[in-house]
Amino acid sequence: MFTFQEILHETFITIVATALLTVGLAIFGKMKENWGWPTIIVYGVVVAACVLFIFGRLWPPAWRERVTDENVELKIREWLADFNLGSTKVETPDGTYFKYEIPPTRGNATITIVRTKDRPGYLTFATRLSLSKEDKSLYDKLTESQRDMLVLQLRSKLAEAKVRYILESDPFTVGAVSRVPITGLTESTFLQQIDDVAFGETLANDTIEIALIGQQKTTQPSPTPSTEASPH
Repeated sequence: MFTFQEILHETFITIVATALLTVGLAIFGKMKENWGWPTIIVYGVVVAACVLFIFGRLWPPAWRERVTDENVELKIREWLADFNLGSTKVETPDGTYFKYEIPPTRGNATITIVRTKDRPGYLTFATRLSLSKEDKSLYDKLTESQRDMLVLQLRSKLAEAKVRYILESDPFTVGAVSRVPITGLTESTFLQQIDDVAFGETLANDTIEIALIGQQKTTQPSPTPSTEASPH
């Protein structure tokens, strides 16, 4: 929430800067050009308007740019639109303030951005990866020890990359998760969170694919050598 002191401080600086330039223009006009007061007033108004416009563009007040609980959803919509991420707002239950989904791109899973009421000061970024039909067929053929090994390899890779994750066994799903505070959130950190969970999802998918292929090779029976005599 913007404090009265912040707004007063920014407004005071703007007024002082505008007044100083306007007074300076009036003194210059009186000393150099012998302008009349009506001319000075007109020029003063023009200068004040220009100063306020330029000042607001080049040095926007910090309290307008800061992300807060009140404007965080607006900021999210702006950032998603600026980078053409094609998000969709999803209807949510009472436990959330809002939820946006970024559709799959370049093979990545859907990325979810949500603000929940149990953690109102944070944004949660998450993906959820399920096994494809082919991978599920391979996974169902694994023994219990082989499944344990796959999970161990997956957890090891994600931990090595410092990716937070949610792993479920029935059905087998894995998701990358990141949570950041709303206070201090910027466009760059927002986009970085999206990239981080996308990276985590890709790492999880590739690790599962490699593990399934490796397990498939170990379970395939070796070809039986022919016992027929070779012709001489």
